[in-house]
Amino acid sequence: MLRVYHSNRLDVLEALMEFIVERQRLDDPFQAEMVLVQSTGMAQWLQMTLASRFGIAANIEFRCRRALSGTCSCAS
Repeated sequence: MLRVYHSNRLDVLEALMEFIVERQRLDDPFQAEMVLVQSTGMAQWLQMTLASRFGIAANIEFRCRRALSGTCSCAS
């Protein structure tokens, strides 16, 4: 399922990501959660923030939006 969250405020996105990681877990614990980010810097910052909050940030696949365009197709 694709869910889109956007904001110009990093603290809002951080809180939302923490909520999702904590409360809306995937059914399969071995399946990676894919998170689409604007840049690699955003991915690193978000991973460090989650690791700081939870003690670890594992099995989260961060992808830049340009990298996703080759793996995602939209049907018309």
